[in-house]
Amino acid sequence: MTRHRHVNFERSRAATPLVAAALLFAAVLAGCSNSSTVETAPNAPRPVASAPSATPALSGSTRLTSGPAPLNYFLGPGGAVRVVDLTTGKTTASATAPLQAVITIDQAKGFTVGNTVIKAGPLPAGHRYELWLDQK
Repeated sequence: MTRHRHVNFERSRAATPLVAAALLFAAVLAGCSNSSTVETAPNAPRPVASAPSATPALSGSTRLTSGPAPLNYFLGPGGAVRVVDLTTGKTTASATAPLQAVITIDQAKGFTVGNTVIKAGPLPAGHRYELWLDQK
């Protein structure tokens, strides 16, 4: 003969929100681990930091954009701009951009302001660049 157990569903329904809250709390705690103790292999290559800008930022200079080529930037007010090659740490070109100029740093075409080529390409492969607006 089989015995049937009587389950009190009212009691188990009352415990469900408490169990759900406890599981949610445990999941949140598990996701909040300290990531400052990340271990790496002893001979793993370290990330290489990019070289600092060739020249310190001039008083009132603004970095407009940075990254690998191609870079495009629309400069509404115009002004004195310069390109810094972060890989070498040197200023590669500078120009005065007219109002509403599109500035392009392209590996194949070089550095252009509007339709004027300031530094002809090709630019070195894999280099990173910064575009600066210099205020007087």
